[in-house]
Amino acid sequence: MAAPAAREFPRFRDREHLVEHLQLEEFLALLDAVASRLRPGGLCIAETPNPTSLFVLGNSYVLDPTHVRPVHPQLLAFLCERAGLREIALEFYAPSDSERVQSIDTSEASGAPDWGPSKRGVPQAQRHALRAQDYEVVARIAPEPPGWRRAGLTCAGATAG
Repeated sequence: MAAPAAREFPRFRDREHLVEHLQLEEFLALLDAVASRLRPGGLCIAETPNPTSLFVLGNSYVLDPTHVRPVHPQLLAFLCERAGLREIALEFYAPSDSERVQSIDTSEASGAPDWGPSKRGVPQAQRHALRAQDYEVVARIAPEPPGWRRAGLTCAGATAG
C-alpha cells in the first residue's frame, strides 16, 4: 500500500475560474486531493462566477462554451465541507455594471402603469440582476488538535498503532 501524500502545501488558490469547467466527479476528486495535501490550518480559495446573479447567467456565463455548469455558492460551501475543509466563508465581489442594466422606475411620478402586486417584485428582480458577478469560497483544513505530534504519530501521549 502506498504511503499517503504528505500534507505539505500551505494553500490552494484558484483564480482562474476552474470549478465551473469540471464535471462533478472531477471537481469532487480535486477537492479531495486539495484537502488531503493541505497542511493543517492550510487555506483553500476557489473563485467562480456567481450564478445567483441574473446578469452573470444571462451574459458572461453562457458566452463561454467550456462551462459545464454553474456552481451555486451554497453547493460549493457544502462540497468543501464534505471534503474536510472547515471555517468556510463565501466572499462576493465584482458588482454588476449598473450602467448596462437600466433601472425601472415604478413610482407613480414616473408615469409607469399600475402593475398591481407585481410592481413590488421589480426592485427584488433588479437586486437579483445586479448581484456580484463573482464569488470565492475561502476554507481551511482543521488545525491539528492540541497535543498532536506529527513525527511520532502520537496524540496526547498515546502512540498510534
